[in-house]
Amino acid sequence: MSYFVNFTVAGQRYAMRSCDVHKVIRVVDIVPIPNSSEKISGTINKHGARVVIFNMQAIFTGSSREVELTDAIIVIRLKERKIGLLVDGISGIEERSEEDNIRYKEILLEERTPEGLSTFRDGTILISDVESFLAACTHDGIRSDGKFKNEKQFA
Repeated sequence: MSYFVNFTVAGQRYAMRSCDVHKVIRVVDIVPIPNSSEKISGTINKHGARVVIFNMQAIFTGSSREVELTDAIIVIRLKERKIGLLVDGISGIEERSEEDNIRYKEILLEERTPEGLSTFRDGTILISDVESFLAACTHDGIRSDGKFKNEKQFA
């Protein structure tokens, strides 16, 4: 059994392993980054460190909305930095069996399987490999080693 942080984006349930989560915080002022992808909402200052915030709604649906007070930021640590995932809300922490997790490509009948995703039998989508998932979804923003392709843009 493992613990998972459950959250929602555009009405869909998602989860990630609690060991991948550094912290969950309430939404704060996000400073936009000029000329960045819609998939990147901007940055926040967390204890003196700049944290880039990825807009999960834009990543999953291709569109974004205004940030609401009920939104949350899931802060995760990549190899050399922390990043944040802007989500609609956190629905809790749940203990689940890894055996309930099935490969996402077994569910989807699409040619391209999203990297780093799988699903539970109840339909909750699991971000099983955060780095692979973000690298696949944000070709213009993040490399697989956790560094940003256009490092000057985020300085």
